[in-house]
Amino acid sequence: MPTIKVNNINLYYQQHGQGPDLVMVAGLSAPHTTWLKILDALSQHFRVTIFDNRGVGESGIPETPYTIADMAQDVIGLMDHLNIEKAYVYGHSMGGFIMQHLLQHHADRITKAIVSCASVFPDPGYELHKQVQTELTKLAIPPELLIRNNLPFLFGKGFLSEADRVNEFVQLVMTRPAQPPAGFNGQIAAIKAFARQQLKFESINLPVLALGCSEDRIATPESAKFIAGKIPNAQCHIIENCGHIPHLEKPDVLMQVLMDFYLG
Repeated sequence: MPTIKVNNINLYYQQHGQGPDLVMVAGLSAPHTTWLKILDALSQHFRVTIFDNRGVGESGIPETPYTIADMAQDVIGLMDHLNIEKAYVYGHSMGGFIMQHLLQHHADRITKAIVSCASVFPDPGYELHKQVQTELTKLAIPPELLIRNNLPFLFGKGFLSEADRVNEFVQLVMTRPAQPPAGFNGQIAAIKAFARQQLKFESINLPVLALGCSEDRIATPESAKFIAGKIPNAQCHIIENCGHIPHLEKPDVLMQVLMDFYLG
């Protein structure tokens, strides 16, 4: 499958469908396969570009530190390579941080933008969980238990109550190649260094939707409301009864949000 050289790293990507360009920017540790539940539906309406951020999947794993700005520049480099002058761009979680940098520095390359589940106010409970989880990864604990330990922060109550969906997600993660420590640590460092509350969006003059989920404990709905309040004429939409990963938990609902915002 296609790999290109961008910013001195190899960047893996795929394109699906035909129509207006839609670029999907994934979150922490998430490879391009994170979009598979909505990819077929999106491909009926758009030419969809999915890819692995630096540090994960089949893209390069730099040993040196990198930033949200680096990953945003990777998106621009990929668009340049694919001759995408402008695109509808969806950024989830860490991808929402990348989306915000693009809005500040490359708004001329965006037609419409969705900033999804991007945390502005870190939740103390989740921050403590991350610290403990990091220490647990150093011990001889079965990987499946570590995955399950993350689930209450990733999904809403409805999803967690369905054993089949929980087991499907666990198996999905178990079958992915493990993210190398250099890639995980590089992405974590980029997230930590990102100035979430000091962003200046007053000059942005294009359609933006800040998307949140009512049961998201990583990026609470207040984060989406904060971002929408910072950007002139931005919209805010909260998906009810959903946790941090709407493209896995509520794919049909997210698909409708994507279409409604694009057509609106």
